Amino acid sequence: MGSSIHSVTWPLLAVLTVSASRPAHGAPDVVTPVASSSTSPAPQPVEMRDVVWGSRYGELRHKPVPFQGNLMLDDPGLFRLVGREDLLRAYEERVGAREAITVGGLLTLVGSAFAFAAARPRLDCSGTGDCQTERSDGALAAGLVLLVISASLIVADATMAASPISDDERVGLIDKYNRSIKQPNSPRQ
Repeated sequence: MGSSIHSVTWPLLAVLTVSASRPAHGAPDVVTPVASSSTSPAPQPVEMRDVVWGSRYGELRHKPVPFQGNLMLDDPGLFRLVGREDLLRAYEERVGAREAITVGGLLTLVGSAFAFAAARPRLDCSGTGDCQTERSDGALAAGLVLLVISASLIVADATMAASPISDDERVGLIDKYNRSIKQPNSPRQ
């Protein structure tokens, strides 16, 4: 599937300050939360930035990624920010479907390995002294069917996007959000 960007959304829970005075006997610094102001800061606009990274084969790759200030937004973070719970649910359902497809693909791959093992020719030398080779054609056919299903599931997982929207729709959501924060009385959806 190639390289992917792993982003983490880190909400700002509290601004912390470290005490300048060090307690006696090498105790750790005291961390004290700074009181937050009663007014919330104005929302920051979201912008698309081109993120560039190197693949393991030495080639450079790039992808436009949404940022709010210096915070990179993944799809769930962006959908929460713009107030689109429907897109958030669709994203989570797609991620769950991809995980189910992956598990199904791996289980059918293991099943095909067992079927091929069961289809291996066996030498039967029962009581008569005459040995014959026995083969299970049904197990071989089952192994082949499971192998094809497994490959299909793995390809389906690799080609299925987790995001329920296209890049153009993402830019449209961001533009709409940015317009709504410039005009505070307008609805976000």
